[in-house]
Amino acid sequence: MKRANWGAKHSAVSAVGLALFFSAEPAQAIVFGTADGNSHPEVGGLMVLAPKYGFPVCSGTLIDKDSNGRGLYLTAGHCVQAISRLINLGEFTQNHVWVNFNENPHDGTNVPVKSMYQWLITPSSAIETRQDMGVLVLQADDPNDLPEPAVLAPVGFLDPFTQRELRASTWVSVGYGGSLLFPPPSIVYRDQRQQATPRYLNLIHYMIKTQQNGPSGSSGGCSGDSGGPLYWVDPDTDEELLVGVTIGGTHQCNSIGLYYRVDSQVAHDFIDKYRSSSSVSRRIR
Repeated sequence: MKRANWGAKHSAVSAVGLALFFSAEPAQAIVFGTADGNSHPEVGGLMVLAPKYGFPVCSGTLIDKDSNGRGLYLTAGHCVQAISRLINLGEFTQNHVWVNFNENPHDGTNVPVKSMYQWLITPSSAIETRQDMGVLVLQADDPNDLPEPAVLAPVGFLDPFTQRELRASTWVSVGYGGSLLFPPPSIVYRDQRQQATPRYLNLIHYMIKTQQNGPSGSSGGCSGDSGGPLYWVDPDTDEELLVGVTIGGTHQCNSIGLYYRVDSQVAHDFIDKYRSSSSVSRRIR
């Protein structure tokens, strides 16, 4: 295991390097949210521990693990694509890519990434039609360094709900990054795991569309929260089911959030290809 030892301040060079591939539309900071504490230990920051970097470039969720320390981390496909491109450009190597499940990703233990895979389809310029998810295979030296995985919603979970029921549901998104501050609108990076409560708007293609406007009582993600989870909260048990992955939203981060649905057959087929045959994770069928 590698201990986190990089400072929280982002250098101008690293910010420019990532901006080449992490555009303003994919998410980067929880807005109008609150510190997560240890509410979601299964959510980790995707770290590039190399000179010029050293901060969480995306977020993601542990969705599977086995007794040998192998874990499966779900994130956004455009995060995997961006990191792969930077590796190919010689900015760093895959040995510099880690996941940290601490609330402060500069503390605690970093888990190495052994392999990366993406499912990224953009059939048109409309982000609503994008299919965007990625998985990273982790290998912890100590299996105890991996938290309990999130519970992935079964295929078609959201389909039977009426629009009224979905609007009345509680939703929680989680990610790393900064906060949107006023005035003027600016993002301040704290490199801290935070949570938000977006308001459901509708389902579009493979997307869950939400509202994230502080004055209206809703919150959500912004451009480096990419890959973080969206949970649906069971009103009877308070159990959280993972139903979406943060992939984008409006430019100012104060209006709309978009999450790729992971309760689809396509998503399950992609994820199941990389699950451990000796998984100890709980799954709903």
